Amino acid sequence: MGVFDPDRLENISPDEFRRSVQRLMLGYGYEVFSVDGPNDHGGDLFCEKEGEVFVLQTKWKKRGQDKPISHGIVDELFKARNYYNAHAAIAVTNSKFSAKALKELKKHTDRGIKLDFWDIDTLQHLLLDAPPKKDFLLHKYQNKAKTKILEDLSERKRALLYFATGLGKTFVAGSVIQEFINARGAKHILVLAHMTDLIEQLQRSLWEFLDFSTDSQLIDSSNKPSDLNGLTVSTNLSILPILMTDYRPDLVIFDECHH
Repeated sequence: MGVFDPDRLENISPDEFRRSVQRLMLGYGYEVFSVDGPNDHGGDLFCEKEGEVFVLQTKWKKRGQDKPISHGIVDELFKARNYYNAHAAIAVTNSKFSAKALKELKKHTDRGIKLDFWDIDTLQHLLLDAPPKKDFLLHKYQNKAKTKILEDLSERKRALLYFATGLGKTFVAGSVIQEFINARGAKHILVLAHMTDLIEQLQRSLWEFLDFSTDSQLIDSSNKPSDLNGLTVSTNLSILPILMTDYRPDLVIFDECHH
């Protein structure tokens, strides 16, 4: 099941669960912004497409199936829907919802208030029904750079990409990653940056080159996943303890390597 495989969800963090849901909504063509934090008024993700606004609250639980979400979630959704002026508010969990929560939800939906629950089964169905990935066309200069990178990686085991700002370094890097996964069968891709603030942005930028069968995770001071299949994005310092284990990525990309 890839992104929403139950075993994978057991070994990620609440933040990574939120990002996985964000990735799903991006795959459905929504603009998605994280509003998670203090005073988020019950919202974690703000999603908009063609004037339709959803606000999502993500609830990750360790041993999710053993800990149903209580009925208090319904009041939180009601408040979030009003605060963000959303068409609908949705609670999303790797767990399930208690019988009382389902009963409270029905009271609101019977009155025409658009609240909803997505559990692990719903997430897996949404994943299966997600639109297919679009093919990306590189500009001529980007395709030339990609070809040369792949040649250098094959011959010299290293390559350097240097572009002026705004010419699409991440886009070319994403295409190289896509080539390694789809054509070369790579199982482990590592992307490194020197600042924590950069890695979530990098992860999001690279999602569009991955299908949902490829996992993706961050490593930093607060995210330390045990499963590093697929794409791993990390700071150069956070990855050091893991490199002392038997983790050996098929491809390593350094962003802003001069740092």
